[in-house]
Parts: sequence; structure tokens; C-alpha cells
Amino acid sequence: MKTVADEFQTDAETIISNLYADLSAQQKLISFETIAPSDLLDRYNLAQAQALLYKCVEMKILVAPSGAANYRSIFGWVKHFGLIHTIAGNAANGYEITLTGAASLFNRSQKYGIRMAVFLPALLLCADWKMSAEIAQKAGGNLFYELSSQQTELNSCYFDEPEYKNSDIEKLKKNWEKSAVDWELQENSEVVDLGRTAFVPDFVLAAQNGAKIYLDVLGFWTPKSLKKRLEEFQAANFQKFIFAASQELRGSREEPLWTSENVLFYKTKIEPNLLIEMAENLRFRI
Repeated sequence: MKTVADEFQTDAETIISNLYADLSAQQKLISFETIAPSDLLDRYNLAQAQALLYKCVEMKILVAPSGAANYRSIFGWVKHFGLIHTIAGNAANGYEITLTGAASLFNRSQKYGIRMAVFLPALLLCADWKMSAEIAQKAGGNLFYELSSQQTELNSCYFDEPEYKNSDIEKLKKNWEKSAVDWELQENSEVVDLGRTAFVPDFVLAAQNGAKIYLDVLGFWTPKSLKKRLEEFQAANFQKFIFAASQELRGSREEPLWTSENVLFYKTKIEPNLLIEMAENLRFRI
């Protein structure tokens, strides 16, 4: 022990007392950032509101007519956290976004509930919205928690950029760069108006001849929600899109008993060659 102590320029007692320092129960608080009482209260109030969303059955967000930047911000946060959603409306009249709540899912509800909770501070950064969340109760009828962008009770000033990153998207971009293909993978920034609904894809697959196919890498999904989304696109007669759906993020025990030329189901990574094959088939159907 003395040899080790000498090597690390300390004493044997210090080494013995820190042998299990990698265990959380043995870790010591060395320092911490101070916080003003008012800021601490803001965090506490926000956390109370976030806790409600663990038992959320469904959330509806009404977005009043506003600028494209605000629409992209709200839709972007919904997609950023991989929330199961449907969108109704248009840019001129505003949108109604319906989010599936954690309490309505059979599978991965805890992980999904965390995503619902951390979405709230992001929503508070946006403008021109009203939110109504149905909260499940063990006894009696469900309750509704309502907020709007005009509220002043909750403060999102301590919202930090979340650590949630879609690793599947990052892998796809790297693998795409390695592939010698005739299609280019471009980041998308537009909101595609489909009449009664809207579409905010992650990418545009652009061919050299000018053809475009939109690609959306889904977050959490269920066979029911995905089938409904496909029906919305069919009603809008919109075919130039691909949904990439991870089996890891399937939010129910139910498996899809159907296939679609617009859906790529994958397990570990999105294969560029499969996307290109689907894009080629869709290009000749449009």
C-alpha cells in the first residue's frame, strides 16, 4: 500500500478511504453551484408541473396563427424528444398538436414519461399556444392541467439543451457520406403543408435529376399511431415520403401486422442502400 501511496503522492489512509469511490453511495460532495432562493423556487415549481406529465394520458396543444419560425420551433421540440404526435390544421389558421401521453402506452412508459416531462420547459420557450394535458388518476375521473404561453407562473430560464440526440440519425449521416450514391441527404427546415395536417421531416433525399423524397426518422411510435399517420398522408394524396421506424422505440407490445412502401422498419441502424431503393421506387410512382 505504501508503494501505491508513494506513486500517487498521497498516504495509505487516503487510498483506503477512497477504494470504493466509484460507487455512488461512497461518492463525496466536494463543491456545488449556489442558486438564489427565487431561482430555486422557479425550478421547484417547474418540476412539480413536469411530474404531472408522467401520468399524462394525452396532451393537446393549440398553436395560434403565427410565423413559420414559431411553428418550426414547436414542431421541432416535439420531434426532438421523439413524442408520438398527430398534427391538424394549416399555417394560415394554426395547428392542433395531439401528443400521446405516457399513461396510454403499455411499453417503455417510464422512459417516454421522462421525455414528456422534459418537453414542457421547451414548450415554455415558444409562443402563441394553449396546452391541455389529461392526467390519469387512480380513483375518480381524470384531471386536466392547462397552460398557455401567456402564463407567468412557470419559468423556463433554466432550460438547458437536452442531451437527447438521435444516434440513429448521426449514424445515418456518417454512413451516407461513405456511400457513393446518386441521392443527396439534405437537412430539412420546411414545414410541409398537407392541407388538414402538416409534416416536418428530418431530411430531403434529393436526386440529381431534381426528384425529392422526404425522410422522417421517427422517435417513439406505435403501430396504431403510425397507421393513422399513413392514412392522413393517403387522404392528402401525398406519397413522396419515407418513415424510418426503430423497433427499439416501438411504444407498445403490439407488432405491426402490415407493411408499407413508405415505411422502413429497422433494428440497429438505417441502411442508406435501403432508403435509396425505396426512394427510387417512390420516384417512379409520383
